[in-house]
Amino acid sequence: MRHEKKIVLFSDLDGTLLDRDTYSFSGAEKALSRIREHGVPLVLATSKTRHEVEVYRQRLSNSHPFIIENGAAAFIPSGYFPHLPSLFTKRGDYLVIELGLPYADIREMLSKMRERTSVPLRGLGDMTPEEVAEISNLDLEEARLSKMREYTEPCVLEGERNEAILARIHDEVRELGLKLTVGEKFLHLSGPHNKGELVRRLSVLFRTSLKNILTVGLGDGKNDVEMLAECQIAILLRKKGGLLDEDVMQRVPNALPYEAGPAGWNRAVLELMEGKLT
Repeated sequence: MRHEKKIVLFSDLDGTLLDRDTYSFSGAEKALSRIREHGVPLVLATSKTRHEVEVYRQRLSNSHPFIIENGAAAFIPSGYFPHLPSLFTKRGDYLVIELGLPYADIREMLSKMRERTSVPLRGLGDMTPEEVAEISNLDLEEARLSKMREYTEPCVLEGERNEAILARIHDEVRELGLKLTVGEKFLHLSGPHNKGELVRRLSVLFRTSLKNILTVGLGDGKNDVEMLAECQIAILLRKKGGLLDEDVMQRVPNALPYEAGPAGWNRAVLELMEGKLT
């Protein structure tokens, strides 16, 4: 590794480190092996739940902090950083930074939205694990884990998804003081948080511990914008079909484009480790 600075990676999962359809990271094994060899922290930052991320951390042999539910909370393994403020919440084997609203509050707001607008939104809390598995292409156990939400609610819009309906939903969400993140499969209802704020806070902790660091963000969509903007190097992976998210490119104009999924993740990280991106 040719960097004098210590690299810290912040990475999205679905469509980035994980294949969008199969959820496999096999195409990124070479880069994953390289960063493990050099002790490079890989902070997973995703819309997935804590329970889902814990499974992937085991599969990846990852022991680093992670960010869940689109920036609702960061979980830091106890003892990971030598000196942490006492104001952090202790939960099991983690210290937690929470920005998100409780899931029960989000569900209550969703019910109000449906009553006031008659828009046919169904959240994961309204679905069986079998329904979630079918929509998400997850196996049944993964679907159960995806329903174990703590802060956010992914929703599906039954019927046509057009600009007028989305604008109506956005207006209602803003009136309720919430946030709507539009994904390919789901509309994510949450409090007004994002991945970027937790990337910033964790970067401060990494700098305190490692001193001179280089933060690198890898993502592919709109829910990654703030994370990418917060990092010193931003890597934007293409969507399935080879297209870049134009909105992300406009908001993070210095983002470096790479091919989709784990293959692009692999090439970007290997080139980073070889000193080709700075």
